Amino acid sequence: MRSVWLCSQNDAIGNVAVMLAAGAVVATDTAWPDLAVAPVMAILALTASWQVTRQALAELNSSKLENT
Repeated sequence: MRSVWLCSQNDAIGNVAVMLAAGAVVATDTAWPDLAVAPVMAILALTASWQVTRQALAELNSSKLENT
């Protein structure tokens, strides 16, 4: 459930960022706005994957403790 929420949230943020960057690319006639958005989107993806992995490991450890 957490993964679905984070992916949806990041998609919405990414879509807005890409549209703003596209407008800035047209306005400035350079690729810099587009290049600036790419690392932000990568950080969003890595942060979300880290959160999901951390939560999954915590739940796995919790279930192991309950079964002992």
